[in-house]
Amino acid sequence: MKHKSLIIFVLIASLLLASLPVEAVQRFAGNLEPNPMPPPKLAFQAGTVAVSIEPPTRTVNTGDTFTVTIQIAAGAQQVDGAHASIFFNPGWLQVVDASGVPTTTIIPGTTLDMMANQANNTTGRIDYSGFKLPCPCPSGTFVLATIRFKAQVGTGPSGTPVTFNLSQPPWTRVTFGGNLPITTQDGLVIINGPTATPTFTQTPTTTPTATFTQTPTTTPTPTKTHTPTTTHTATDTPTHTPTHTRTD
Repeated sequence: MKHKSLIIFVLIASLLLASLPVEAVQRFAGNLEPNPMPPPKLAFQAGTVAVSIEPPTRTVNTGDTFTVTIQIAAGAQQVDGAHASIFFNPGWLQVVDASGVPTTTIIPGTTLDMMANQANNTTGRIDYSGFKLPCPCPSGTFVLATIRFKAQVGTGPSGTPVTFNLSQPPWTRVTFGGNLPITTQDGLVIINGPTATPTFTQTPTTTPTATFTQTPTTTPTPTKTHTPTTTHTATDTPTHTPTHTRTD
């Protein structure tokens, strides 16, 4: 019985060794040195992403409503988020809706989900953010958002710029697990028509000045108290009148 069990054990061991790769059998037998530590993984090389205003130049007439797009060209690089911060001169351009009425938002793209959307026609700034989580994330070229402008007055041939903000937070950036290197291409709008130099004046915030009003201290007026004068009433002292008794 013991001999039979030993034969079964040897057969099972042989089958197991036969199923292992040759390298593993050699190492198991002590004939092969262990592999050295595997080489470290190469650092992630992020691709440069181009962010641009398209088309880069638009020529319109005073009163025209027109659009430009914020375009991202990532090539093979995946993108999980993007923020576009854009400056424009509100004296020449206003962000408007489909009816040409000034508005506070721009038109979202469809590739990334909108996270933030704000247009300020007073300060001349647009901030738009989109993200895509979880991945698969987009790559290649796509539209982040579309801006609809209305031309206010003529600019002359020099035009008015539409520029990416790269210095004042939150600034323009593109991400994939972290910030990616980017290049930017600004836009230019040339408006035909009567020219004027719009004066962009920021309205200061009025800080109320506290007015100190002194509350007069009331000084009590002394009340004159009349002190009654004691009048002594003279008491008559009775005078003794002698009575004469006649003696006969």
